Amino acid sequence: MVENEKLKNEVDVLNKKILNLEMNSRRNNIVIHELPEANEEKYEDLSIFVTSTLKEIDIKIGTKEIDRIQRLEKKGDKDNKTRPILLATTTLQKKIEILRNKKKMKPNTYITHDLPKQKLLSKKGNQSATFNKKETEKRKRSETPSLGNNIPINSKVYKKDAFQYLRTRSNSLPENNSHKN
Repeated sequence: MVENEKLKNEVDVLNKKILNLEMNSRRNNIVIHELPEANEEKYEDLSIFVTSTLKEIDIKIGTKEIDRIQRLEKKGDKDNKTRPILLATTTLQKKIEILRNKKKMKPNTYITHDLPKQKLLSKKGNQSATFNKKETEKRKRSETPSLGNNIPINSKVYKKDAFQYLRTRSNSLPENNSHKN
């Protein structure tokens, strides 16, 4: 029983690590949706089409700033719907610049972050309760014993006036001082 819990926790930790690695590998990627698709589209045509589309929203991107560009999904998977375009930039700054200007896109076209399916589902709320429970649960303090927990608090001690405390203390000092002024 304890071993099963230990293994489940280890699997959860490993799944989180995989998700973090996947998020890191997609850090510079964006997905452009609803751009029209030609019947026979080559890499060069797609690259020129995307760079011209980005120029329309005031983004100047050269071929050296594009790491990878491709259509996602298989052709014909969705009933005559346009496939999204994955654009991997060489720098995070270029991605941020594109995302800042995404509001200037033509109507019905939009740009999103490239996120793993797990992250997309968790954002939508479709993920299973076990995954969301640990991710969204607030961090709680551990129930560790401290010195203050075992000592009963006397409210009168803490409510005592500081001057009264000093007066009683000065009254308890011996009146004969051994040092001379």
